[in-house]
Amino acid sequence: MIHIELTRAELLAAGADCDGLSVFDSLALASWGGDRLRYDWTEDRQIWALLCVDVRPHVGWLIDVGLLPRIVLPRADLSGADLSGAYLTGAYLTGANLSRANLRDADLSGADLSGADLRWADLRWAYRYSDDPPIPGWTVADCRLQRSA
Repeated sequence: MIHIELTRAELLAAGADCDGLSVFDSLALASWGGDRLRYDWTEDRQIWALLCVDVRPHVGWLIDVGLLPRIVLPRADLSGADLSGAYLTGAYLTGANLSRANLRDADLSGADLSGADLRWADLRWAYRYSDDPPIPGWTVADCRLQRSA
């Protein structure tokens, strides 16, 4: 488990937008009542960050600027989850249950999906690199997943 501590000043220095700062302020106020947010980056917290509609858009940015580690959810049960638009670049989802999950427009580029259950998952328009391992039944065209003909 990784312990995370973020301050408003760190977000400002990294170039956070107003929406991101507003989400941070709400979370910090609810948890510690100040300008600091402390939590453990557990599987449950990662799943919450992916499922929470207000937080999800900011997770990718936090990962990109190095303030959050990549998503690591091996064997997680995300069946039926709405992960549309989720930032899962480089995520470790080996053996995860993503059956019936909505991954439409999600960024799956570089994600390790080996052994993941993707039956009936909606992968339309999800991002994927053409050199990423293939997903049976799907092809990559212009970095977007499409059902194979």
